[in-house]
Amino acid sequence: MPKKMKKGTFEAMLCRAILNSKRSGCSYKAILNYITGNYEGANNTSALKRALKKGLADEILTRDKKMYYRLSKQGKEKYGSEGGDGK
Repeated sequence: MPKKMKKGTFEAMLCRAILNSKRSGCSYKAILNYITGNYEGANNTSALKRALKKGLADEILTRDKKMYYRLSKQGKEKYGSEGGDGK
Protein backbone atom coordinates (compact mmCIF):
# COMPACT_ATOMS: atom_id res chain seq x y z
CA MET A 1 0.00 0.00 0.00
CA PRO A 2 1.46 3.40 -0.95
CA LYS A 3 2.31 5.87 1.77
CA LYS A 4 -0.37 8.52 2.21
CA MET A 5 0.54 12.18 1.72
CA LYS A 6 0.12 14.94 4.27
CA LYS A 7 -3.17 16.73 4.13
CA GLY A 8 -3.11 20.23 2.62
CA THR A 9 -5.90 22.59 1.69
CA PHE A 10 -8.84 20.98 -0.05
CA GLU A 11 -8.41 23.36 -2.98
CA ALA A 12 -4.83 22.16 -3.51
CA MET A 13 -5.86 18.53 -3.05
CA LEU A 14 -8.66 18.71 -5.61
CA CYS A 15 -6.41 20.49 -8.11
CA ARG A 16 -3.84 17.71 -7.66
CA ALA A 17 -6.61 15.16 -8.19
CA ILE A 18 -7.58 16.81 -11.49
CA LEU A 19 -3.96 17.14 -12.62
CA ASN A 20 -3.17 13.52 -11.77
CA SER A 21 -6.23 12.11 -13.55
CA LYS A 22 -5.81 10.32 -16.84
CA ARG A 23 -8.43 12.55 -18.44
CA SER A 24 -8.65 16.30 -18.78
CA GLY A 25 -11.37 16.53 -16.14
CA CYS A 26 -12.73 14.69 -13.10
CA SER A 27 -16.14 13.98 -11.66
CA TYR A 28 -16.92 14.73 -8.02
CA LYS A 29 -16.74 11.04 -7.17
CA ALA A 30 -13.34 10.61 -8.85
CA ILE A 31 -11.96 13.62 -6.96
CA LEU A 32 -13.33 12.28 -3.67
CA ASN A 33 -11.86 8.81 -4.33
CA TYR A 34 -8.44 10.32 -5.13
CA ILE A 35 -8.41 12.49 -2.00
CA THR A 36 -9.55 9.77 0.40
CA GLY A 37 -7.14 7.29 -1.15
CA ASN A 38 -4.07 9.54 -1.11
CA TYR A 39 -4.48 11.81 1.91
CA GLU A 40 -4.68 10.63 5.49
CA GLY A 41 -7.71 11.93 7.37
CA ALA A 42 -9.14 13.84 4.40
CA ASN A 43 -12.67 12.45 4.22
CA ASN A 44 -14.65 15.63 4.85
CA THR A 45 -17.13 15.82 1.98
CA SER A 46 -18.60 19.17 3.05
CA ALA A 47 -15.14 20.78 2.94
CA LEU A 48 -14.61 19.33 -0.53
CA LYS A 49 -17.94 20.73 -1.74
CA ARG A 50 -17.02 24.16 -0.33
CA ALA A 51 -13.64 24.00 -2.07
CA LEU A 52 -15.33 23.09 -5.38
CA LYS A 53 -17.77 26.01 -5.05
CA LYS A 54 -14.96 28.39 -4.12
CA GLY A 55 -12.83 27.15 -7.03
CA LEU A 56 -15.71 27.78 -9.44
CA ALA A 57 -16.37 31.23 -7.95
CA ASP A 58 -12.68 32.20 -8.08
CA GLU A 59 -12.50 30.87 -11.66
CA ILE A 60 -9.77 28.35 -10.78
CA LEU A 61 -12.07 25.53 -11.92
CA THR A 62 -14.56 25.14 -14.72
CA ARG A 63 -17.40 22.65 -15.03
CA ASP A 64 -18.83 21.27 -18.24
CA LYS A 65 -22.28 19.91 -19.08
CA LYS A 66 -21.34 16.40 -17.96
CA MET A 67 -20.40 17.78 -14.51
CA TYR A 68 -16.67 17.22 -15.00
CA TYR A 69 -14.40 19.66 -13.21
CA ARG A 70 -11.37 21.00 -15.06
CA LEU A 71 -8.66 23.49 -14.22
CA SER A 72 -9.10 26.85 -15.91
CA LYS A 73 -6.24 28.89 -17.32
CA GLN A 74 -5.89 30.68 -13.97
CA GLY A 75 -5.89 27.36 -12.12
CA LYS A 76 -3.15 25.99 -14.35
CA GLU A 77 -1.09 29.12 -13.73
CA LYS A 78 -1.60 28.86 -9.96
CA TYR A 79 -1.09 25.11 -9.54
CA GLY A 80 1.01 24.37 -12.60
CA SER A 81 1.15 21.10 -14.43
CA GLU A 82 2.77 19.31 -11.49
CA GLY A 83 0.07 19.93 -8.89
CA GLY A 84 1.96 22.33 -6.64
CA ASP A 85 0.56 23.89 -3.51
CA GLY A 86 -0.43 27.18 -5.14
CA LYS A 87 1.96 29.43 -3.25
